[in-house]
Amino acid sequence: MHCLLWIADVPQYGVSNTAEVTQYIDKVIFCQRTWGQEDLDSLVELQVHKHTKTCKKQFRNRTVCRFGFPKYPMFETEILEPLVCDNHELKVHTDNLNHIKLFLASIKKTEEPSTMEDFLVALQLQYVHFGYQVQFENSNYFHLSFSK
Repeated sequence: MHCLLWIADVPQYGVSNTAEVTQYIDKVIFCQRTWGQEDLDSLVELQVHKHTKTCKKQFRNRTVCRFGFPKYPMFETEILEPLVCDNHELKVHTDNLNHIKLFLASIKKTEEPSTMEDFLVALQLQYVHFGYQVQFENSNYFHLSFSK
């Protein structure tokens, strides 16, 4: 779902404490794939991105989604600031990010990890390193927590 809301009297990014902002985001927005209710699950399924000819584009000799799906899972909602790094770190982050993207693209719905821990084990990365990669690519965006 895409929308822009003007809501009065809420914490503001850049003005309020970051923890207050993420707590508010978690209070009003969350993502969860299954709810254990068939009617609700079928509606949620309508909000899940499915790749089509429209969203696919060629990038560096591979097909990618122009809308950036799949999105990166996270343990919790985070506001990511730009990651500053030197040339060596840039190469490491780029290599790890490519590994993460290929892994995400290869996951079939029936094989999705059910927890963030399972995801990291399958990816063979520690959360701190995974977080750097997401921060490296997606500076200044918030990511919702991983739940299924």
